[in-house]
Amino acid sequence: SSVAPGPRAGRSNERAGEKWKRRLRRRVDLIRPPRGDGRYRRGDTEYATPGYTDHPVRNRTHETTPILAVVLAIQLTAPPGTEACHLPEHLREQEASLTKSQLELLAHGSSMAEQIEYKLEAVTPCVDGMADIFPCENVDLLAHLPLAEIGGGTGNDIWGWKDPRTGREYALVGRSNGTAFIDLTDPESPIYVGNLPTAAGPSAWRDIKVYKDHAFVVADFAGAHGMQVFDLNRLRDVANPPTTFSADARYDQFNRAHNLAINEDTGFAYAVGSETCNGGGLHMIDLADPLDPVFAGCFGEDGYTHDTQCVVYRGPDKSYRGREICFAANEDSVTVIDVTDKDAAVILSRSGYDQTGYTHQGWLTEDHAYFIHDDELDEQRFDHPTKTYVWDMSDLTAPRIAGEHLADGRSIDHNQYVMGDHTYQANYKRGLRILHLKNPARGKLQEVAFFDTYPLNDGDTFDGAWSVYPYFDSGAVVVSDINRGFFVLRARIDSLIFADGFETGDTRRWSSRRGKAVSVVSPGLDGTEHALAIAVDGTGSASAVVSKHPARESRFRASFLLHPNGVELGKKGVEILRLVGKKASVARLALEPAGKRYRVSLWASDGNGDGDELTLIGSTKISPRRATRLRIEWTRASSGAAGDGTVALYKGKKRVADDDKLDNRSQRIDTVELGLPGGSLDAVGGSFLVDDYESAPL
Repeated sequence: SSVAPGPRAGRSNERAGEKWKRRLRRRVDLIRPPRGDGRYRRGDTEYATPGYTDHPVRNRTHETTPILAVVLAIQLTAPPGTEACHLPEHLREQEASLTKSQLELLAHGSSMAEQIEYKLEAVTPCVDGMADIFPCENVDLLAHLPLAEIGGGTGNDIWGWKDPRTGREYALVGRSNGTAFIDLTDPESPIYVGNLPTAAGPSAWRDIKVYKDHAFVVADFAGAHGMQVFDLNRLRDVANPPTTFSADARYDQFNRAHNLAINEDTGFAYAVGSETCNGGGLHMIDLADPLDPVFAGCFGEDGYTHDTQCVVYRGPDKSYRGREICFAANEDSVTVIDVTDKDAAVILSRSGYDQTGYTHQGWLTEDHAYFIHDDELDEQRFDHPTKTYVWDMSDLTAPRIAGEHLADGRSIDHNQYVMGDHTYQANYKRGLRILHLKNPARGKLQEVAFFDTYPLNDGDTFDGAWSVYPYFDSGAVVVSDINRGFFVLRARIDSLIFADGFETGDTRRWSSRRGKAVSVVSPGLDGTEHALAIAVDGTGSASAVVSKHPARESRFRASFLLHPNGVELGKKGVEILRLVGKKASVARLALEPAGKRYRVSLWASDGNGDGDELTLIGSTKISPRRATRLRIEWTRASSGAAGDGTVALYKGKKRVADDDKLDNRSQRIDTVELGLPGGSLDAVGGSFLVDDYESAPL
């Protein structure tokens, strides 16, 4: 159900009372009073935060202390293997009187939360459903760092950063006792650069986001932690890692916060689940100067917010385009808030749904048309497989559920993030799950890849994968695991390298060496929306679509439909596909004349040299009148042996050229160039078509 902005008419006094008193985190203040006098600074003005009183629930000590005692007892005495969210029988008797927040805290507090030792020996591709000890599908294991090697504690949140000066990529990994910074420039050999210790006590909950090359870190139930600010540019100057860092600044106008969202388009942060803003609503912070964050306002009309995503909205609801909108997971609802005016934020809608366990987190599709959301406790409380909700956001004042996706197994779905037409979910005991947004208008999702970081068992308890970050340009996907630490993975999903820009015709996703030879045409050869036309104009200039999505790939494939389309070629033909390492070409395909037909020739490097010399591996003839399916596969020689690198060309399902004795140990693939990367040479003219292109690590 949804309500218009303003007071929520029709809500019962009982529900309103629950909303007012439900935060167990507020009740901890009975033992540890709130820091300060509740007054906050905005510019030169000081005023009291809405919803703040000295001791808002002091007169209800009798109803709080038993719950707190239970939480502390579980956290301190639960033996290894305690089944987390399955409450003990004596607590189940009280379940009806517990609030959602109390249940969520009890669940996390009774988690096993112990380190599990694991040592990765080498890069392990997913083969026949396994990568070493981990069940998988279409996801390879590149690297792993155990918790003991990145600062200890237990794992929680994760985020990422790319150094704009050096291009180096870093993972920012939350732990119960601090934040680890890991250099991912070589995804197969990550380097632990250093640690930012917690600002107060340890906490199972830590959250990290990035803005203007600074990391912002909050923690829940860690004492007077506030928000740490760390200048990430310092990471490039670490000579002898690992080192111990100190924060560059600390925002102290709240003690704890459960999560943090940053809208990089506006420069505002939104801390949620703090002791401020009516028991944990949106605590808004201006980050114009990252080292001097300034309180910007509170919004707590809907009480506690567990997590949120705030964007400059560009979706289908024309009434709100260009406005700053937060999509909040508010325990028992998805709540949409217009925060354009920080002094007068307003609820646009508050939407509940059947079988609400705990409205936990969600992420918008890239067009802002749909919100993909997870409920943290519904699997346990309603006895069903992992469920993902798809919300239609075409009307922000009246969102509706477009559909629900049920997984083929059971675990708690936790943090998830959308990239392109996939959502990457951290599903605790079932690890990373990647779902294709097949038809969000009908709520249709399809799991296309997974990597189970917790192979011991499945189930709806709180151990395993906490969060995932899929946004690195290199294509590496990193996962934080409560028990096993830090995983670097590589997903092998359709159109990975060109990030779907090829099949959608969105050339903004490409970097190009531009010329008149490459253009996008429609329709595609196989019924898809687009094909790539490569015009041969005889000018000799290179023109190619270039993808730098691969990063140090040791195994790689590219598959596509090729239609010569009657092009008239010169004696030497044209190069149409090139795989490039850091210093030289690794392999390439050429289209050449062959009488009344055409020939596709495969060339590859047979050595470790830095030059661009390639050896002819073989050729196959193709028809000038129809599209032919071609596939190239390349593998680097193993580091300990010579002469076992491979390259192969397939026409349809038939292997038509191959070499399995390449001595190419020093080479990896960093770039893919499609079109005319070598120029058109002495071609006469015409064009050929490439369609249904897919390239990915093997």
